[in-house]
Amino acid sequence: MAQFHYEVRDSNGKLIKGQLETVNRERAVRQLQDLQYTVVVVAEMRPPWSPVADFRRAIHRLGYERVGLRDVALFTRQLALLMAAGVPIVKALEGLRDQVWASPYLNVVCEDLLKWVHEGNRLSVALLQHPRIFSETYVSLVRAGEASGTVVEILDRLSSYMERNYRLTQKLQSALVYPALVFTLSLVLVFLMCSYILPMFLSFFEGMALRMPAATRGLIAVAASLGNPWVVSAFALCIPLVLYQIHLMSKISTIRIRIENSVLGFPVFGKLFVQVVSARFCRTASILLDCGLGQMQSLDLLGDVVGSTVVSAEVEEMRANIRDGHGTFSSELLHTTFFPPICGHMLCAAEESGTMPQIFARLADFFDESVEDGITRVLALIEPLMLGVMGCIVGVILLSVFQPIYALLENL
Repeated sequence: MAQFHYEVRDSNGKLIKGQLETVNRERAVRQLQDLQYTVVVVAEMRPPWSPVADFRRAIHRLGYERVGLRDVALFTRQLALLMAAGVPIVKALEGLRDQVWASPYLNVVCEDLLKWVHEGNRLSVALLQHPRIFSETYVSLVRAGEASGTVVEILDRLSSYMERNYRLTQKLQSALVYPALVFTLSLVLVFLMCSYILPMFLSFFEGMALRMPAATRGLIAVAASLGNPWVVSAFALCIPLVLYQIHLMSKISTIRIRIENSVLGFPVFGKLFVQVVSARFCRTASILLDCGLGQMQSLDLLGDVVGSTVVSAEVEEMRANIRDGHGTFSSELLHTTFFPPICGHMLCAAEESGTMPQIFARLADFFDESVEDGITRVLALIEPLMLGVMGCIVGVILLSVFQPIYALLENL
């Protein structure tokens, strides 16, 4: 995503300046034109590269300015309830601004939203100023609700959608807690063995005219390295740099495509990845179409929602083919290599009956249930796999220790 500075004029000729974040300049111009603005200037902001600034920005983003999905869903739910009760939007935002949130930065966001609404801007324009918190899909749905007079209904559906995504994320994280805990404790155990316990055994072999096996010599080298504070310090400093480098490389589309294709090749994890992305795609498509957005506009948003570079490319190809008149939503969905064929077949019948939002909702429910079953299978696969790997590591350590003892007893 890139940052763009824009200058536009509204219907009264008033000059408005601001910033937005999107994939390219064409998308930025299209967003502003959808808001019925006359575009004057749209320029990409390219700040000079600075490692210190990047580090400070990352710390800032991970700390104070981070707003959790649960808080955004709760904000949306409460805003919908207040507006449904007849509370004006200004009073509703004032109440939400004064509320205590788990993410303190959300109070600052509410204050900024209130300022933009006070100046006469619509809620969708105010939300557009915080793209890291309110996605393009979120803003587009609110904009569609403002045009049709159904903002309350759309906010209610958005909150339900985000709460469902939050629960799914929590299930995925909960499924990985136990394996991660076992892996961490195993690493700590191996570190303690190599640092404190093994040196006591290995010192027994020092000074003996005994040829050590290769595994034992390697273990002695590892134990000596872990006892050197300079080696440990260098290793500890390299970990953040490696993680940051991996983060930078993951932003490159070609590398992300290779990673996703590798994940798709795994027997169980690949199927789970397909089900998670398909559930998100179908759920979002159901909401977009049910709120009155057209197929082209929905596809324009779906590519950025699914969170997969591979799927985004296929959605963009679908959109181009439908725009050129080479196919329909269902036929293009059948031709994709990612989505299961059931999506295209059910959508084909839905196009004839005019029930596309309902069919997408049913497909999303089906994939959600499949994800829950997949998480259970993945957890059942990870636990014995990790125990087996850690058992092999401990076995190698023990074998490295007892091999010289066995050789010494043979020479007696």
